[in-house]
Amino acid sequence: MTDKILPDGPDEAVQKMIDLTQECLALAVSEDEKITRNDMVQFAVNDENKGRAFAMYEQAAGEFHERMDSLQGKVNPTLITELQRLQLQLREQAENNNMRLEQIEGLIQKDG
Repeated sequence: MTDKILPDGPDEAVQKMIDLTQECLALAVSEDEKITRNDMVQFAVNDENKGRAFAMYEQAAGEFHERMDSLQGKVNPTLITELQRLQLQLREQAENNNMRLEQIEGLIQKDG
């Protein structure tokens, strides 16, 4: 049994999701910078940190999903809006990074 990540309070649980999303977004933006600079050493370090952060985020998202019904109507709407905004940014950044990495892999495979 893994320890739970989200606090019991509805607003606190959403705030924790916001914090985790912000951490993942910052690492995804940092990854983009490493790709742009072609800094594979720092990319690898960032990738390790990103892996840990996303694992925690995914566990918290699972907890959040399980509690969705009990949170309904109890959370400050501003927090929900902020979480949705950040999750959209995170998804867009991750898609952009994945696309860039696929392009790089394609170029390497062509040359190799």
